Amino acid sequence: MMKKITFLFALLTVSFGFSQTLPFDFSDPGQVFDWDPSGGTGGTAQITSEKLEVFGNGDSWDNAFMLFSGGDVVDLSDAANNTISFTMQSTTAPVDEVHTHRIKLGTTAGVFEVDFTTIGQDIQTYFINPPALGDLNELRFFVDRNSADNGTYLIDDIQVVPDPAPTCDDGIQNGDEEGIDCGGTGGCPDCPGPPTTAATTPTRDPGDVFSIYSDAYTDAPFNADQVFAGATLNPITVEANNTLELLITTTGGGFQRQFFTDGGAVPPVAPLDLTGYTHMHLDIYFNGTPSVGSIFKVIVQDFSTGGGVNIEENFDVNGLATDQWHALDVAFADFDTNSGAARSEVSQLIHIAAGPVFGDIYVDNIYFYNEPTAGIDDFAKSAFKIFPNPTQDRWNIRSQSAIITSIRVYDVLGKNVLSIAPNKNETTINGALLNPGMYFVKINTPNGQESLKLVKK
Repeated sequence: MMKKITFLFALLTVSFGFSQTLPFDFSDPGQVFDWDPSGGTGGTAQITSEKLEVFGNGDSWDNAFMLFSGGDVVDLSDAANNTISFTMQSTTAPVDEVHTHRIKLGTTAGVFEVDFTTIGQDIQTYFINPPALGDLNELRFFVDRNSADNGTYLIDDIQVVPDPAPTCDDGIQNGDEEGIDCGGTGGCPDCPGPPTTAATTPTRDPGDVFSIYSDAYTDAPFNADQVFAGATLNPITVEANNTLELLITTTGGGFQRQFFTDGGAVPPVAPLDLTGYTHMHLDIYFNGTPSVGSIFKVIVQDFSTGGGVNIEENFDVNGLATDQWHALDVAFADFDTNSGAARSEVSQLIHIAAGPVFGDIYVDNIYFYNEPTAGIDDFAKSAFKIFPNPTQDRWNIRSQSAIITSIRVYDVLGKNVLSIAPNKNETTINGALLNPGMYFVKINTPNGQESLKLVKK
C-alpha cells in the first residue's frame, strides 16, 4: 500500500510541476490560453480536439494570451532562429472572406506586433519573423483586430523555428534580396523599381480639398511619418513629382502620419478636423504579385471621444492590376469599419500592407474632399448599372466594360454581409436573406473599385 501511495504522489508532483512553454500542440489541457475580453463581454479560449479554440466577443481588441515566466520563457534573441510558426483557421467565415488579426510578442527587449489575415475557412500556416528580441514572456492573439466581428478560430502547432531559407517565391524579403523575392545574388529576378510615370495631377478645387500629401495642394502640417513592422518609407520623385515609396518586408508593415499637440510631439500640430469632408482620395501604384487576401488598409484614427477610434478602409489589391497607378476614392459613409464615427480630432493617418505581401508600394495625392452624396438616381452615371434599386430580393449588376472580379456588400454598420466573385461583366446579388434597409456595395474590377448604395425594400 505504501508503494502505491508513493507512486501516486510522484505522479501528482510531475503533473503540477509541468512547465508550459513552446512548442504548443494543445495535447495538454495545461496549454490553454487565458482570455482577455478587453472591455467587451463574452468570448473565451479553450482546447477542443487538441486545438486552441478562440471565440471572439466583437470587441476591437479581445484576445487570447499566454504569459511565460521563470524557466518557461523562450529566447528570441537569435535573429536567424526566432520565427514563430503556427496554423490558424476560421470555422465561421464565409468563403474567401478576409479577416485581420494581430499577434503580439512581448519580450524583455521590447514588443513586436504584426497583423496577419485569415481567408474563409482555409487552414493557413504563418511564419512570424521578428528582429532579434529578448526572452518571450507574453504571447497574444487578437482575433478580428479592431473589428466588431466575433468569429471562431482554431489555432494549433505554435512553435519557434529557424528562419525559413530564402527563396524567390516565398513572399518575404530575406537573404540578400533587394526587395520581396527580387534582386540579390540568389538568382531572383531584378526588382521592378519605382514607376516611370507620375500619378495624374488632381484637378479638384483647392477650396474643397484637405490635403495630406500632394504637390497640387498645400499639405496640412504634421509631426512626423513613423514606420512599423520593418517597413521603409522613402520620399522620391517621379517625373519631378514628389511621391512616397513604401517598402514592405513582412505582412503588417506600413507607416503613419501623425498630428499630435501633446505627448512630446515635435513640432506640436493641431489634429485634423475632417468633419466637413465626405470622401478620401489616394493614388496607389504597386509591383510584385498580390494574392487572395492582399490588402492595402487605410486607417483614419480619431481621438475626439478620448480613446482612439479606427475608421478603416480595406482596398483589395488582388483585384487591381500591378505596375500602374490606381486612383482610389471612397466616401466616409462607405468605409469598412466605423464609417459613422466622429472625425473631428484625427491624430493619425495609418497605411498598412496587410495579408500576403505583394511588393513595393508607391503613394501620392492623399487628400480628403467634399462631394455631394450620390443618390439612387445617380447610379446610371457610374461605370455600372444596378437594377432594380430599390429591390425586394435581388439586384442585377452590369459593368459597362470591365470584368467584375469581386463584390462585397456591407450594412450601415460596416459589417460585410455578403461576398461573391463573379469574374464576368454581369451578375446578380441575391439579397433575399438580407433585412430591409440601406446597404453599400463595393465592386472591384481590374481597373479599380467603386462603392455604390443598395436599398432593400
